[in-house]
Parts: sequence; C-alpha cells; structure tokens
Amino acid sequence: MCVRRVEPVKKQNNQSGLRPWKPGQSGNPKGRPIGARQKISEQLLSDLAVVWEQQGESVLRRLAIEDPGKLATIAYGLLPRDVFISVEHRTPGNMDPEDWAIMARLVSIVRECLPPGANAVPADVAGVIEDGLRSHFAKDLPQLIEVKTDEAVAMTVANEEPRDARD
Repeated sequence: MCVRRVEPVKKQNNQSGLRPWKPGQSGNPKGRPIGARQKISEQLLSDLAVVWEQQGESVLRRLAIEDPGKLATIAYGLLPRDVFISVEHRTPGNMDPEDWAIMARLVSIVRECLPPGANAVPADVAGVIEDGLRSHFAKDLPQLIEVKTDEAVAMTVANEEPRDARD
C-alpha cells in the first residue's frame, strides 16, 4: 500500500497591502451624518438653558435641602480640573509660600554675588552666609559672660548682676 503525503494548501492572501477603503472615504457611508452628534449636543444644551432660565434656582434650592450630596457632586463635576490642581499645589519641602519666596530670593542673591567662574561648594556658601548673619546680628544680642562663684559657674548677661546658678 502506498501512502501519499498530502501537503496543506496555502491560501493566497489577495488582500495584502490593500486598505478596506480609501483615505477620506467613510467605512460606513450610510452611518450617522457628519455633525449630527454636535447638533444633538447643541439642542440638548439649548433645551437645558431654557429650563434653567425658568426653574434653575428653585431646583437648586430644593436639591440643596433634599439631597445636598447630589448638589455637591454636580457642583464638583462642573468645576474645571485645573482648579483642583492649583488647590493641591505644594511648594518644595512643604514650605509655606512666604518661606519659599525667601529661599528663592536667597538663591538669587547667592548667584548674583558669586564671582564668575567661582567653584563654590554649597556647604562653603552656607557657612559664609551663616558667619555673615551671626556677625551682623551679634551687636543686637546680649553678650553672655561666665561668672565663677564658689559653688558653680553661672552665665549672665554682660552689665548685669550675676545670678546664683540655682535660681
């Protein structure tokens, strides 16, 4: 008995490289006419505006009493999304806006005051700022001096009588 091997028949794809319709041609020529959805939306908004003019405020007042949650949902749904984004905006480090403005000003001062080409390390700049602030405000701070007593060393403000360390 002779067994013959049968090769599966390959179908040729006659549609390779073809598009179902030409560019600019609708795939459903009997479908919804162009602009029909827009006309429906415009008519709905027009009808809604008429009803709103007649009953809008009274409906809102009744809704506020009967279902305030629904009123809140409607109100939040009408707000643009960027309102929520601007409310949630936080400054870096969660600083309050006044402190952030001070920090931004300090950075601009440091950039303005450094000589061109200076290779300043941020820690060095912070140290210079700290030293400058301490020396500037030192004249306004009371000077502490050590006063030695028999029992202990007490700290006192200059030009004042020393207080006992136990006070």
